[in-house]
Amino acid sequence: MGDSNNQTTHFVLIHGSASGAWAWYKVKTVLEAAGHSVTALDMSASGVNTKTMDEVLTFDQYNEPLTEFMADLAENEKVVLVGHSLGGLNLAFAMEKFPEKISLAIFVTAFLPDTEHQPSYMLEKFIENSPAVAEGWQSVVSSTEGYETFMKSTAFNLTPPEDLTLQTLLKRSGSLFLESLSKANKFTKERFGSVVRDYVVCTQDLLLIPSLQRFMIEHNDVKEVLEIPADHMAILSKPQELCQCILEFARKHANIDQPKKMGDAKNQTTHFVLIHGSASGAWAWYKVKTMLEAAGHSVTALDMSASGVNTKTMEEVLTFDQYNEPLIEFMAGLAENEKVVLVGHSLGGLNLAFAMEKFPEKISLAIFVTAFLPDTEHQPSYMLEKFIENTPAVAEGWQSVVSSTAGYETFMKSTAFNLTPPEDLSLQTLLKRSGSLFLESLSKANKFTNERFGSVVRDYVVCTQDLLVIPSLQRFMIEHNDVKEVLEIPADHMAILSKPQELCQCILEFARKHS
Repeated sequence: MGDSNNQTTHFVLIHGSASGAWAWYKVKTVLEAAGHSVTALDMSASGVNTKTMDEVLTFDQYNEPLTEFMADLAENEKVVLVGHSLGGLNLAFAMEKFPEKISLAIFVTAFLPDTEHQPSYMLEKFIENSPAVAEGWQSVVSSTEGYETFMKSTAFNLTPPEDLTLQTLLKRSGSLFLESLSKANKFTKERFGSVVRDYVVCTQDLLLIPSLQRFMIEHNDVKEVLEIPADHMAILSKPQELCQCILEFARKHANIDQPKKMGDAKNQTTHFVLIHGSASGAWAWYKVKTMLEAAGHSVTALDMSASGVNTKTMEEVLTFDQYNEPLIEFMAGLAENEKVVLVGHSLGGLNLAFAMEKFPEKISLAIFVTAFLPDTEHQPSYMLEKFIENTPAVAEGWQSVVSSTAGYETFMKSTAFNLTPPEDLSLQTLLKRSGSLFLESLSKANKFTNERFGSVVRDYVVCTQDLLVIPSLQRFMIEHNDVKEVLEIPADHMAILSKPQELCQCILEFARKHS
């Protein structure tokens, strides 16, 4: 903020009591994938901070890491503060002390004080409104007995169990600092009150209940409120939805810049079109699509013919042109001056190539993710033939299982999904459609031309742990093409499921540089 040439926002994330910076690991990843700078701080005696709670007697001492961080910011630098739970009070003290350095303060189901009462007032309301919950929290937060059971039934009621395990393993002693907060000065309208405040209400929060969240909002000059159906640990249970709120607030109330859409300086979003591989569907992009949209972009994920929920069967789809009809129709329907970024995975690279040959003027960039990338010297089938030649056992195995169910899951687990979460392999198995490489029709198709296909900027994401389209074949295709830039990630073939954050970072980096 404050520099119109800088297209990144600096978000500073503050955790709640008995937790640490680690709790933001999902949100931090999504915001960074969107191209922003993110700092997540451990408060005193929290996370991996080496102080103990016995050494931290006041809230000011607890808040020292944030106060020191704010003091060290450059004179004209501004940040967006995001506080969760008790972290709202950390934000409030920073707002009182450094209002000129904060462009926006976002409270995520967090304690938001007012200027009429002592800083302890909203904590006292929490104890008054939910005495059993407050007493339960205070009894378990400084011990281990009953902690996991209590947190599961209140703060983590909708959060993945592995994140509750993380919280249990990384738990530090906590405090509400009621005594020191009751003696602290009230916040002032001139300083605390001068900072724009937004609030994310978590409607399924059983710890800091929605009625108390709304009570705090009503007692403050909150600029805007958004709601998500999350529990108290929205930062772990609903990270994508939360990031959408954070970025929406920042766009509206902190004057942040966004990457510009190719070919249109007035429109600040990019339109990404995602194309899946064989025997799959648009569904396979569900993680990547969510992250790109959270970054403020427009995303279209298409089902090819006889794929995903497309109603055609493979028996009706005899040629690659027929298979590619949904993408061709989509491209033909674009407005005259509209340009998109195409992203293709696996066989989807060939879908991109035909669109590039037919609509080069509508494509600002083509990104190939461990995908088949044809050249202009050979038939479109050439790189598929190289795939079969270089890894005959894998190619034969793929062709034998892709149109049946026998042995499918075992084969895919050992090749394409070797590093992918098992639940995503289950999704693939449940949503699998018959597939084809369309070798015969591709061997008869016209070669791609330098004038049309070759005029579109191409970037490539090499997946170094791919056991299906092996890295040497990926690099062979790159060497036989005028590829603008290459990035590598340590992913298997299904990078779109196994490494979505890293992949999104590559996609956004390519788009920033080459469109």
